[in-house]
Amino acid sequence: MKEVIPTNVKNLIEYKLYKKLSDNAWNILYSLNDENKTLLGMPFIKSIDAVGSNISKGFYQVNNERKVDYYIDSKVALSEAMDHWLELMLKRNAISRITYSALKEMEKPLKTKLKSRVATVIKEN
Repeated sequence: MKEVIPTNVKNLIEYKLYKKLSDNAWNILYSLNDENKTLLGMPFIKSIDAVGSNISKGFYQVNNERKVDYYIDSKVALSEAMDHWLELMLKRNAISRITYSALKEMEKPLKTKLKSRVATVIKEN
């Protein structure tokens, strides 16, 4: 069965997964004390927001090579947020292990869908 291609980025599965992750990331930011908010939370949010903006940029590109670049940039931003900033928040006791684990679980399907999206766009070339 062929995948139905959404006509709006908001209907893209990757974008929906990003929004859920983003909402939870903002909840973490609000829970941090002022020092951790500045040192850890804001860079974390900037990385998370880059995931969504790059998904959107990729979605609306006409050129498939540019699409791939943006989707890869989205994967890179996701890795920065989750493998660097989230890890630091856990290591520095700014978040609990439960919070960390919950976000890591949200990351898995998004990472998988982004990899799949890149592969699909490359095949279209």
